[in-house]
Amino acid sequence: MQSGNDRGIFLAGEQGSLHSKEVTGLNVDALNHYLVSSSLDHTIKLWDFYKMKLSKTYTHDYPIENLCYNRKNDLVAISSRDLSLSILNAKNGLKKVRTFDNVSENKITDVCFSQPDSKWLLCTSLDKSLKVFDILTGSLIDWI
Repeated sequence: MQSGNDRGIFLAGEQGSLHSKEVTGLNVDALNHYLVSSSLDHTIKLWDFYKMKLSKTYTHDYPIENLCYNRKNDLVAISSRDLSLSILNAKNGLKKVRTFDNVSENKITDVCFSQPDSKWLLCTSLDKSLKVFDILTGSLIDWI
């Protein structure tokens, strides 16, 4: 849209439907091939950026409140209303890689991957905490 010209509209096609509630996150991979979107309708959707069509839908048990895409390893971190964090692999069709349950006592406000190594997942919440999780071991390694 940089030129001001309309480039197209994303359509669901045969793979499913569009989000039915508010969209809570959008990210694009490093090569601009995939767009990942999350919503309060419990879904994360993987879109083909060039064809502007839905490729895959992952349905979560709870509404998705935050989304973070790691461009180095194509992992997607999400936080949901049940106060949990999940990591999905975008290149493997949004397969769940890891889950961290009950990570907070109040709403999770943000989630991100550590830089530059992407070995940790950080989250902040309204309980005035910042927690750091090791992705490989699945353990809490620091809490501020």
